[in-house]
Amino acid sequence: MKERWVDAFNVIHRLPDLVELLAENNEACRRAFLRKLAPLVYTSGERWTVVFDAPRPGPATAPGPIPVVHPKSAAALIAEGLLPAPPADANTV
Repeated sequence: MKERWVDAFNVIHRLPDLVELLAENNEACRRAFLRKLAPLVYTSGERWTVVFDAPRPGPATAPGPIPVVHPKSAAALIAEGLLPAPPADANTV
């Protein structure tokens, strides 16, 4: 099964409605992003992991089975062996 890793804040900053919401309410923005992503995740047949890397991680959880991680830095977790590196054939978004 193909794996996809989503750097959520990189995607959020490309969606004007979410950028505006992020300025108002970080948690609401995270939840809105997960709601937008959910239909794609559920219909893709692929395994997705959403990464909200930020100095102050929030409590957003995914609707249903979308794994969400909240590191200060995804690269740091990979380097420490706490988070697996994306497979070579993984698409990162």
